[in-house]
This record gives sequence, C-alpha cells and structure tokens, in this order.
Amino acid sequence: MGFAAEIAADIASSPQFRAEMSQLEHAHLLSEMRKSSLTDRDGALDQGILSRLLQSALIFSSAGMDDFCRIAQRISTAAFSLTQAEDQTAREIFAIIQGRLSNFPALRDGTLSELTPLRLIYEFEENRRRQTVRTPSGKELLLTQFQLDGWNTLYAQKSTALSAPTSAGKSYLLMTYLVERFRQATSANFVYIVPTRALINQVYDDANRYLTEAGISKDISVTTIPLDLRAEGAPTKTFYILTQERLEALLIAVKDLTIDVVVIDEAQMLSDGNRGVLLESVIDRILSRSPKAQFVFSGPMIENPSFFGDVFDLREFKPCTTKLSPVTQNLIYLDYAAKPKREIAVRLQVEGQTDEVARVPIEHALKTDSDRLSYVSHLFGRNGSSIVYVNGKSDAEKVSLKIADLAEADASDEIKQLIDFVKKHVHKDYALAITLKKGVGFHYGHMPSLLRKTLEEYFKARKLSFLVCTSTLLYGLNLPARNIFMRKPTTGRNVEISGSAFWNLAGRAGRLGHELEGNVYLIDYSDWKTEPVGKQREVSVSSALKEAIVDRVGDLLGFLDDEQLPSEKKPELEIACGKLVIDQRNGRLARTIARYQKPDNQGSLTLLTQRIEKISSEIDLPTEVLDRNVGVSVFRQKALYEYMVGRVKENDPSYLIPADPLAEFDEARRSYERAFKRIHTHLLGFPSGDRRQYFFAPLALRWMRGDPLPVLIDSAIAYHQKNKKPTSVAKIIRDTMENVEQHLRFRYVKFFTCYNSILELVLKRLGAADFVPLIPNVPLFLEVGGSSGAMINLMALGLSRTTAEALSEYVTNKDMNLNETRSWLRGRTFGHLDISAICVKEAEDLAKALSLTH
Repeated sequence: MGFAAEIAADIASSPQFRAEMSQLEHAHLLSEMRKSSLTDRDGALDQGILSRLLQSALIFSSAGMDDFCRIAQRISTAAFSLTQAEDQTAREIFAIIQGRLSNFPALRDGTLSELTPLRLIYEFEENRRRQTVRTPSGKELLLTQFQLDGWNTLYAQKSTALSAPTSAGKSYLLMTYLVERFRQATSANFVYIVPTRALINQVYDDANRYLTEAGISKDISVTTIPLDLRAEGAPTKTFYILTQERLEALLIAVKDLTIDVVVIDEAQMLSDGNRGVLLESVIDRILSRSPKAQFVFSGPMIENPSFFGDVFDLREFKPCTTKLSPVTQNLIYLDYAAKPKREIAVRLQVEGQTDEVARVPIEHALKTDSDRLSYVSHLFGRNGSSIVYVNGKSDAEKVSLKIADLAEADASDEIKQLIDFVKKHVHKDYALAITLKKGVGFHYGHMPSLLRKTLEEYFKARKLSFLVCTSTLLYGLNLPARNIFMRKPTTGRNVEISGSAFWNLAGRAGRLGHELEGNVYLIDYSDWKTEPVGKQREVSVSSALKEAIVDRVGDLLGFLDDEQLPSEKKPELEIACGKLVIDQRNGRLARTIARYQKPDNQGSLTLLTQRIEKISSEIDLPTEVLDRNVGVSVFRQKALYEYMVGRVKENDPSYLIPADPLAEFDEARRSYERAFKRIHTHLLGFPSGDRRQYFFAPLALRWMRGDPLPVLIDSAIAYHQKNKKPTSVAKIIRDTMENVEQHLRFRYVKFFTCYNSILELVLKRLGAADFVPLIPNVPLFLEVGGSSGAMINLMALGLSRTTAEALSEYVTNKDMNLNETRSWLRGRTFGHLDISAICVKEAEDLAKALSLTH
C-alpha cells in the first residue's frame, strides 16, 4: 500500500469523515428534493465540511484503489451538484479528481482556470494527454482508462472481452473502433450479435450515425436482415447487426461468407439455455470458416472474462475490465406508510449505511402495488427523465395510464405525430395513444420496431418525461435516464431479480457523457422477496452447452433415449443433441467434448459420445439438412421426413408445398392450415384434435402478405368474438404483437425452415426435383413480414417493416431487386404520400444516405 493509500485508509476509517460525508450526501439529496417542492428544508452544507471533504477526495483519487476512487467520485460529484457548479473551488477540484480518475469524458468544461496552482494544471494536462488517442484518420479520442485499455487491445486486432458497469462507455468504444477498421479496409464483413430484436434497431441507428459522422457511410451496407448484400455495384463492406438466430440463417444460406470482426453484445447470454447453445454453435461456425476473425465479447461486470478465450481457444486473447463506473448512482429508498400519517420516508444509502433524510406527506392512501409505483414515481420523478421498471407488458400499460392521470403535460406537435402513428400503425385503441398525451410512454419487446425506436429517441431527447419499461431494459438497451424507479422487480417469468441483474438495471441511471449521476429509487424495499443491493454485482459466465452435456448429462442421455418426445419440451437438451450430431458428422465432436472433459466426467462423456455416434449413423438425413435445423429434435425431423415420403408416394407432390403468400387468400389459407397442422403434429406433438392451425395460418398469411398490424389485430378481435372468447381489446393487442414477434418471427421461422428443408430433400430423393423451385421462402417471409421483393429489399436496406409496408403501396414493380430498390429510394422525398410523418422521416433519412453513393 502506497503512502496516499495509507492516508486514504486512515481518513476512510475516521468517524468524523463518515459523518461529514453523510451530511454532504444528505444535503445533496435535500437540495434535489427542494427543486421538486418535496421539502422546504435547506440543503446547505457548512463550508468547512465541504472543504475538508474535497481535500479528502483529492487524496482518495490519488490512492489508486477502486474503493477509494469510488469515494472520491461520490464526493466530487455531490459537491459539484450541490454548489450548482458555481463554486470555483468545487468546480476545479471536481475537474482535477476526474482527471486523476481518468474520467475526462465526464467533464463538460475540460480546462482549469489560471488561478489553479501550476503543479495541478500540469498534472491535469499530463493526465489528459495520457488518455488521448489520435486515430489514423486524425480524430482525437479522450478516453477513460478502461476505454484506453480497450482501444489499445482492439486496435492491436486482438480478441478480447470488455467487462465494465453499464455506464462505462463500452458502446462508444466499440463503434469508434469498428468505424476505424472499416475506414482502413478495402473490403470487410463485420457482425454485431445482439441478444434480442429489441436491441437491433438501436445498434443499427448507432452504426449509421457513427459511419455518417465519419463520412464513410457510402462505402458500407448496414443491414439487420440475413441476406447476402454482395452484388455488382454494391458496397464491398457490410455491417450485419443480427441476433444469433438471424446470423445462423445467414451463415447457412451464404456458404462463402467470411467474417472479419465479430462483436457479441451481452456476451453473458452464452449461459442462457437453448439460445446460449445456439450462440456457441454460431461462434463455432464462424471460427471454422474465419479462424483469423477478431472476437469481442462485451458485457456488464463479468466475473470471469477469460472464459471466452478459453472455451473458444482464441489466441492472443486479452480481457479488458473495470469495476469502476464513471457515473455515480445514488441509492434512495422510498418507504410508504399509511399510519399514523400518510407519508413516504426517504432514506439514502451512503457507503453501506442507510439513514433517513426526510419524510414527504402524500394526499391519499396507496392501496395496491401499482398505485404505489405509479404515484411515487410521478411524485419524485416528474422533474427529470425517469424510467419506471415493471414486471410485464400489462403492468407497463397500467402503470403508464396511472402516471398519465397524474401528469399535467400538454402534447407537443411531435408527440401528436407519434400518437397519430400509433393509431394508424398499431391500433386506435392502443393505450399508448392515451398516455403519450401526457408525456408518458411505455416500452416492451414485442412492439413494432419503428415504434420502439421512436419512443427511445423521444425519451433520450427529453420529449417524454416517463418511460415505463419491462425486462428488455436489462439486455443492453441504451436508455440513459436521470431516475429509475423499482418496486419488487422480477426478470422474465416472475424470477426474483439477481444482484447482477439489479446493478445492470441500476446502471441505466446516469450515463457517461449524458449525466454525472443518476438516482435509483427503491420503493418499499423491505417488501421485496430478495435484497439484490447487497448481492454480488458480477455475473459468472458459463456455457449452456457445458451445462447440458456435463451438469445434466443424465438428463441428456435420457432425452436421447426418448425418440417420441415432442420438440420444445426440453429445448436446451434438444439443441445440444442437434449440435453434437452435427459436430460428429463434421468430425468436430471430439473437440467439442474435449472443451468440457475432466477426469471426473470422462466416463459419462464417453458414453454420450458413443450414443451420439449411434444416433448420427441411424438418422437417414444428410448433414446439410440437420445443419439447417440444429434447434429441432433430430428424431422429430426423422418423423416429419417419413410422413412426407409417404404422402409424396401417394399424392401429387405439390400437395405438401405451401402456397405463395400472395396467392388468392382463401386458397392460400387452406394450404397453410395444412402446413401448420403437419408441423404441430409431427414436430410439436400436438394432439390430433388440436385446432391452433386455424388461428396461426391466417395470421401468418396476413403477416407474410405485408398486411399492416391493425389489420392483424382487428382479425384477432373478430376471431375472439366469433369463437365467443371474452378478451379485452388491450390484451388482444398485446397478444397479437407477441404472436407476431415470438411465434411467427421466431418459433415458426425455425419450424418452417425445418419443413422446407425436409420437403426439398424428399422431393429430390423421390424424383420430383422439378417441384423444388416452387417451395416459397416461408422462413424469410415470416422473419421480415413480407413476401414481395420490393418490401423485403426495402427492409434489407434498413427500413422498418412498418415503413416498408407503407411505401410498398406506392411501388409499381413489386419484384424489384436490391439495386433497383436502392435506385428507387435515392434522393426521393415522401412528404406528399399519405403515410405517417414518422415513416416519412425514416424513409427520407435512408434516401438521403443512399444518395451519397452517387
């Protein structure tokens, strides 16, 4: 321990220091509450106390230890905010401390005054010089120490894991690096893997913004659709932003596609069940064809970042990590009491100690959980950008409506445009059309992408005061807010929130470059089933495949012996079996098993290997078919194959071929009812009397034909009324969006990929290969929500399905190829069309970007 650290330790252990730091934090919070008229108490602090604390912070910032740096950050930020940045001494000490902490991006004014001692000016400028990087293009980057370490590792083209708190600036670092790599390359393919479709649009927009600001957007195709964009006259550099499912489809369809850089965002998802197995499979697939690719695993507070390099055997792998956040998060506890007075006790946590700061009287009793969450969030968050975390989609709508009832805001012209968009492109009765009038929005994963994107943009621009969010916020969504409110939070299906998930969520309060600090409000914390504040912040990453083949090897062997088990009953075992069989066919099984083999599991893994080899030899399906359908049970694929062989031998082969979605509706509907029934029976094992095909076939058909979402919702309402199923319109709207996003675009994409690939095999083996070109690309049509060339290519170039559907009404040539679609868009304006202003903006932004390629 150095001299500064020894002094810092003495100060930190002093009761007087702890008491005075508590006074500073209390004064800071009271000052914020006073601005919101929540208290009339004065937040002033004795100047002597402030001076002593700032001197202590200077010592802490020189100690070089995380705990002391964290204290220095809290003191300097609280003092800076409390004095309104008007105190010259506090402002300059804040700058010096941020310089010592290498936190220059947090400084709005990066200079010191002439009154500052020369020694401190020299120190500050030397620290800034050390944290500054000049790129080959001449751009200067002023980085934190974590970002600088990450930049040096990335620029050396080493594979790495970037692990840091949510607000540490990982996204900025990654995008800046990718831009420089693109600038230097003559041709390149980069892939950015995101865990959810909800995150795709945000990364897509960020990528376009960075590329445009760098002046190189004309040289690069950016897409979120798994299509080969290489064509004559097209850019020679492509940036794919995809989920692992979309990336798998791309790699299977484009056999000669090589990848230069792979970014895996929220890389801790490698542990996540069947999707984690698929992610591992996709990374293996890239490594097999692009062994020199650079891999970047990014995630919040990963405890074992070296795991990624070890499991994938990546040479020159160098993790870059920090536990320090450049943004301060204030933990504020709000405890409701009905007796003896209706009031809210406000408590603040300072260095592990929680003390009461104030009590705020309230007007009436709050009897339900949503009453408390809504009322308290509005009361404490009305003067700043506030995220309210809820546990589900219906809760998001309910809480938003309650906050809107309390709010007094008037809708601006832009908000009115968004309301018109919601009514026209979602449904006239959607609750969002009501809440937006008061500056309150809600956000969850199954919304149309353009709506989610616009809500995010409006919230970031402070056009919305509140955004009520579900667990999609946990998976990388970049929504910086001043305040976050939580009450008994859960993740997924009512799973109590873990320590790592809580701190990941809390990190959305404040954001590097946006806010110096953020407030995390914990409502009725004593009622929470768990206490995540005190739990481990780091997440330990493992392999979902390892869990399946080692930790659950008995279950996996049992799965392999039950050939009648329907698909999706045990999805993580199902996909593990599929991957192992494919690895066996490709000569990679021994290598995959060796990753996780230890002396104590050698016997069970040898038995597993033997069983996989036997299954592989017994399944009479080519490797190419199994490779396309790694997530579908090999036994169920065999059953569907045998059914189709029998049907083709008895009937015209065209009977099994799904209709073109743009064929006459009733004829096509009957064709898809039969196709869905085959999937339900032979893959999913539904009972013979199941009638779900009559619901999903028309829904899928309308979706693939490009029908707008309101048409799908009204059809669902009519279906419920016809079948006398009393369901609220609000629930039908939510369910329809979920059916589209979760079932059509995810589940049935997988099963129709299987259906088509086995049908193609059967036709070829039985001498009916002439029928193969008649098989429509149903998986792609389901994925994108359209089947005309024009609509698909509009989306491939970056438009949302909503805008592509609206524009396709004005396209004469529905079969335009990609280059023809580019030409149709370039330089065009759309304000004269009868489409939403939000769609017009998206279309004109893309047309403007494409016009730069002339």
